[in-house]
Amino acid sequence: MTRATRIFTALVAAAVLSLGFAQGILNLRNNTDWETLDPAFAAGVDTGDMVAKIYDGLMRYDYESTDVVPNLAERVEVNDDATVFTFHLHRDVTFHDGHPLTARDVKYSFERLLDPDTASPLTWVLEDTGIVGVEEFVNGDVDEVIGIEVVDDYTVRISL
Repeated sequence: MTRATRIFTALVAAAVLSLGFAQGILNLRNNTDWETLDPAFAAGVDTGDMVAKIYDGLMRYDYESTDVVPNLAERVEVNDDATVFTFHLHRDVTFHDGHPLTARDVKYSFERLLDPDTASPLTWVLEDTGIVGVEEFVNGDVDEVIGIEVVDDYTVRISL
């Protein structure tokens, strides 16, 4: 697996844990108590499994083709050296309260996971991806991750 593929897979995993919307009623059952349904704290196996069923990510794994394909993103553009990923979001996606999913929500979700004040046990998922500005943000030197850019309401660019 190439470095770019590992980084892209980590981005997808983080996105799956970070974003979501509801469409009706979902009944799930298992024999374990979950620690939380907050994706930033869903570190346990059973909890992570439930969170993955509730929240959607920018991309998803297609079990039939074994490819990573767009999900909340309508499409993704990758530059030639796989250092810039531009996600174009579906415009008809809403949160459970009816608010539309925007690029600002994507940026917020990534930064919430990385924010030292959040104290997420999952920060490591994004720390080694090479996203520009992650280290400075985690260290408290800057107020935002500069490598996660809101291009417009429905476009977010992630630079490595």
